[in-house]
Amino acid sequence: MRLVSVFILQDNKRYGRPELYAELNDVKVSIFPDLIITLNTVFEF
Repeated sequence: MRLVSVFILQDNKRYGRPELYAELNDVKVSIFPDLIITLNTVFEF
């Protein structure tokens, strides 16, 4: 199983705990609300 860790910069300029996503998940990008990354497609390469 392949995983992606997503770190989000908080208001205090520090990164919070990572959110973990598996290869079958979709990741919604916090700074681009309309952007969703399908990890299954990313890992096809």
